[in-house]
Amino acid sequence: MLPAIALTARDQRRTLRLRLTVADREVVIDQLHPQVVIGRADESDVIVRGNLISRLHARIEFNRNRFTLTDMSTNGTFVQIVGQEEAFVRRDTIPVKGEGMIGLGKTPDIESPQTLRFVCEEI
Repeated sequence: MLPAIALTARDQRRTLRLRLTVADREVVIDQLHPQVVIGRADESDVIVRGNLISRLHARIEFNRNRFTLTDMSTNGTFVQIVGQEEAFVRRDTIPVKGEGMIGLGKTPDIESPQTLRFVCEEI
């Protein structure tokens, strides 16, 4: 017979959500809406126009209580997470956590309307 393991509130995982903002629009990624496609195509969930942005540029997914960004573009995606070095992703996947900015095809610029901002929150 195996001993029972009691889970305390401290041991239980809290669920997360990611707030993604571009220009004046905000999208929430969580258990109810676990995926967002970003690109310049009208079919994208988050539409961002620009000459370096692919029709289907990137996807952010929520799976197993974590967020990942997958680049599907020609020019790649730049991810700046506060407190970390900027990462460049092309046709690959990277974890997204904390808060920061995403640049599609170029380094994110706080002044650019094409820069996406994100914040991961515990709920």
